[in-house]
Amino acid sequence: MLARVPAIALPDIAGYWPQTTRPVRGPQEYAKRIIDLLDFIPDFRAEPIEHATNGDVMFVRWIAYYALTASHASPHRPRAAAPA
Repeated sequence: MLARVPAIALPDIAGYWPQTTRPVRGPQEYAKRIIDLLDFIPDFRAEPIEHATNGDVMFVRWIAYYALTASHASPHRPRAAAPA
């Protein structure tokens, strides 16, 4: 499926990802970011919930779902304390 990203994404695609300093640009870089995400969170899935277009620009808002385990712990999201 990810091999198709360059085929369906325009050359000027830009993705804005949380906690990054610059957008991901181009189909190859965009596909790489998705592959990295799926390597890190294999059970990740996303549901598009709304979109908007303006000429040749499209915005899609996604809701992401995944099971948070110890291996997915983020320094930006504290883990729940273990029961006493």
